[in-house]
Formats: sequence, C-alpha cells, structure tokens
Amino acid sequence: MRSGVKMTAQIISGTEIAKQIREELKQEIAELKEKHNLIPGLATVLVGEDPASQVYVKSKVRTCDALGVYSERYDLPADTSEEELLTLIDKLNKDQKIHGILVQLPLPKHINETRVLYALDPKKDVDGFHPVNVGKLMIGEPDYLPCTPHGIQQLLIRSGVRLEGAEVVVVGRSNIVGKPIANILLQKKDGANATVTICHTRTKDIAFHTRRADILIVAAGKPKTITADMVKEGVVVIDVGVNRIGKTESGKSILCGDVDFDAVKEKAKAITPVPGGVGPMTITMLMLNTVRAAKLAAGLISRSNATESKAYPDGEASSKYSGTNIRTKGDQTSWPTNLHSSLHKLLGKSLPLMISGHKDVKVLLLKFLSDVLGNLKARSSTKDSSKTRGSAINKLNSSLSKDYIISGT
Repeated sequence: MRSGVKMTAQIISGTEIAKQIREELKQEIAELKEKHNLIPGLATVLVGEDPASQVYVKSKVRTCDALGVYSERYDLPADTSEEELLTLIDKLNKDQKIHGILVQLPLPKHINETRVLYALDPKKDVDGFHPVNVGKLMIGEPDYLPCTPHGIQQLLIRSGVRLEGAEVVVVGRSNIVGKPIANILLQKKDGANATVTICHTRTKDIAFHTRRADILIVAAGKPKTITADMVKEGVVVIDVGVNRIGKTESGKSILCGDVDFDAVKEKAKAITPVPGGVGPMTITMLMLNTVRAAKLAAGLISRSNATESKAYPDGEASSKYSGTNIRTKGDQTSWPTNLHSSLHKLLGKSLPLMISGHKDVKVLLLKFLSDVLGNLKARSSTKDSSKTRGSAINKLNSSLSKDYIISGT
C-alpha cells in the first residue's frame, strides 16, 4: 500500500445505482403512456414451487407495479408438461400487450430448458438468452443485453470507472454472466473497448491473471474464491457471487460473495458488496429491456447499437416492412422484421457466413441474415440500392449450403 497508508475502497452500491436507473425508467414509462398510449408489458412464467424462484418472480412483479409496467404472472404446477408450457409461450408470443417474456429457471427436470428458450420470440426475449440475441450481442448489434452483465457494465460506467483500454479479467465462463460480460466489454463501443481475459476451472494459474486486472469481475460460484494476495493494489472488483454460508441466531441467511470482501477492500480502489452490489441491478435491467422491447415493437427506436455510456441509446424511428424470404427446399417462410442497422454499416463489415451444424442452428442464422437483407430493402428503392442489395444476396447465397436459398421480395 502506498507510503504505508491503508487504501479505503469506494463501495459501488448496486442498490443506489439501481434506484437511479429505476427513477429514469419511471419517468420514461410515464412519457410513453402520455405521448404514445404505450404501456410496456412483461409476462413472468414460473413452473413449480422453488422457493428462491418464487421470491425472485414476486420481486419482478412488485417492481413492475412500482414503475408502471403492465405485468402478467403465470404460476404453473410442477407437473406441467413441456407441451403445455410451449403452448403458453406461443400464446404470449402473439399477445400484443406483452413485450417481454421471462421464463424463470430452473425448470423441472422433465422439461427441456433449451427447447423452451428457443420457443420464445427473440423480440420478446428480454433476458437476452435466445440464440438470436446471443449472436447479435457477439457481433455488436444487440437488441437486448443480458440483465446481469448489463447491470455490471452500468455499475462500472455510472461509478466513473474507465473501461477503454482497461485490463479486465473475468473469473467464470457461464452463459449467464462470464461469456456475455466478456463480449459486452470487448466491443468497439463507448462503455467498452477493454482487453478481456476469461479464467475458468481449467485455467492453470488464475492468480497470475487476476493480479494483472485493472477490473476484476468474479462469477465463480464459490465463496471467497478471490483473496487479497490475488489482486493488485487499485483494482476495481465486481463480485457477482451470492453464497449462503450459514444462518444468524434469528434464522436469517448469512451471505457472502465469491471475493473475500474484508481483505480485498483494503487493496481495491472500488468494490461491490454482497448483498447490495450486482443483485439489485439484475431486475432493474430486466425492466429496462422490457421498456426497450415496447419501444422497438412500436417503432419508436431502431434495432441498433446498444452498448453506449447510457443504458441504451434511442435511435431514429424505424418503418415496418416485410422481410426477405428464406426458402428451405420447398418450404418458404416470410420473416417480418424491423430496421436494425444502417446500409453503410452493413457494407463496411464482413459477416461470418460459414453455416454448418444442426439444421435448427442454420435456420436461426438464416433468420438473422433475413433481418440484415431486409434492412437493405427498407433503406431505399433506388436502382443503385437494388444493385447493391442484389450483389449482397448473391454473395450470401454463394456462401450458404445448397439446401438454403435467400431471395429478395
């Protein structure tokens, strides 16, 4: 520690930052209702009686009520069949009052979670876990950022932590936190541009990497994984872990994070507490995504870049149109889409077009490409634009399997 003086870490309060964002959302929701007669709607689906899930869903519904978000809650018995659940999801996908759908995990063992998540309309997937939304996040054009990683980014930004050029080390590679936060922070955008390293259970020397970190994000799932000797002085620490390590005499759970808070805070520049750090941000960002979904559905903003210094930037209003057709050997489907990227941006980058693997994965990729090509159609009807669009379609078709043909309409 410098000159023998003990460093006092800034406490990054998720409780306070979440409160700030919720006040912003409350005002925005009121304006949407007044100016556009638009009320964001969220449906929560809980299967079974898992106590933690019940508490979490109840908290979401309570937050909806506080902010003015319309909510529908579906509590289904544990023996609900997979087909019954999929039927409900299909109904909610088609319900125009509902802009976001959240299926609370975990589901009972007899239900295939992957099949259920894939059944969600990606435009209503406000958790950001559908493969279409995961793919859009990776290429830097997300509709929705996953709630906990987005909350982490907002904690850093709103605490004045500089991300550009920072050495960020993420401990944990889950699909819920580790992978998405790494992808968010490495994007070429404001509030990102970091150099990111991911550590996991097979990393040979985790401490070697964590000691390099300017920003350390820990989602290891194990109490006090990170100790004081594993960090450098002046590090910013985001502790995602929530571990129950005992109970008080009154029966209240004792919680701790994945970081040894008391020891590490003596070396850190800033650190999140547990509880009161990342936790309050998750539901708040779910509300933000629900509001964004409503605005996207109403055409008030475009499907565009989403990772700036504000939680999400508002783009220009986009027009609705019929998307490009995808034909898969005799079966033709039209995918309606909204504008989500500019013509200039599309033509200025190379898209990964090597498609292989399971048929469902191919179709998901093709649905995304449909959005891209539909964008070309929506931008202009001039001869030059038509030639450009035709060239793009030809390039795509030359890269795709012969089983798949993309055609403009």
